[in-house]
Amino acid sequence: MSTLPEGAIPFDHPDWGRDGTWIYWSSDGPHPMTELAGKTVNVGTKDGLVYDEAVVAGFTPDGYLILRDGRKGLPWRGTEITDMDGSESVHCHDIARGYIHPDGTR
Repeated sequence: MSTLPEGAIPFDHPDWGRDGTWIYWSSDGPHPMTELAGKTVNVGTKDGLVYDEAVVAGFTPDGYLILRDGRKGLPWRGTEITDMDGSESVHCHDIARGYIHPDGTR
């Protein structure tokens, strides 16, 4: 995820916000994780797993981002990125960084 597409919005690891909801940080400040629903994202986890061009199907109150229709893999460990089979969830604690695709689409 080193080269961002033009117009992509990078974000850092999510945090527990002061208002009692999960937030992500971008260049213009904090945003609720629920804003990601319906957007196409790339997400990197703290253990090196990458979700590429995944659509955010939802966000659960207990901190899980639900991803679908993308690809995933561990490219830094020599594992190919392959198509996701169904939806997967990743907890906010596990997200290191990511970006929203331009206009939220692929």
